[in-house]
Formats: sequence, C-alpha cells, structure tokens
Amino acid sequence: MVSDSAGDTDLDSTQFTLASGADCACKGSVRVNYQVPGDANQDGTVNIGDAIWLLNHLFGSGLGYANLPCEGGTYKNPGSGDLALLDWNGDGTLYDIADAIAMLSWLFGRGPAHRLGTKCLPIAGCPNKVGGCPEFPPCGTP
Repeated sequence: MVSDSAGDTDLDSTQFTLASGADCACKGSVRVNYQVPGDANQDGTVNIGDAIWLLNHLFGSGLGYANLPCEGGTYKNPGSGDLALLDWNGDGTLYDIADAIAMLSWLFGRGPAHRLGTKCLPIAGCPNKVGGCPEFPPCGTP
C-alpha cells in the first residue's frame, strides 16, 4: 500500500516521491491493479472457494497453493499486496485461520466484510483481474 503525504493509506496511488534530506527527491510510479478484497483464488469474486484456498494454503499440502496470488510470495515471505488482499479481519498480523473464519462468517451472513470492503479496488502488487470485478468490466476500466 502507498501512504500519502499525511501518512494516510492511499489505495489508488500510482505516483510516489522518495526524499532524503532537502537536496534529494526521486519520483517514480507503481503499477496498481484492481482486485476484490479477499479473492484468494483469483476468480473475480469472493465465495467459499476463497476460504478453502486460504485454508489449503495455511494447512494443506501446498499443491497449487504454495504461492500467494499477488507477488507470488509465500506464507513466510508475503508481499504487501498479498497481505492487503488476504488480511480479512485487519488485525495486522499475517493472514491466519482468523481471516478464514472471518471470511466464512461474512459469507454466511454473520460477520463483517473484508476490512477494505467488498468493492473492486486497486491493490498495489496484485494482478489486474481479467474479466474481473463487477464494478469494472474489465476490472480497472473507469
């Protein structure tokens, strides 16, 4: 995620400035793609398949679940996009069984939505959802 000059999270930032002292300012850009928060299996929607994917990644054999969906990281070395996508309850810890339980609670109508909401939004480091989010056909198109 990117923070603005006030330190607030700015999920749609594509520009950043790095500064070190008064004499240096380096500008650059970050590719930001759209995702549905919680879409662990990358099918463009959040459903029970995402909870199953997350549980298999956490406790399964790793077959097809070893790499995380955004930067291709692992449980021990996730990328920031993976954490934003998979930290359902927003407790700030590495995604865990509490996130899978929170997701299942929401799916069955008894818990809160993902901490980032339910709408397609830009998450730096994640791939653009091809054919993806309902708000953007294809995802990311204004």
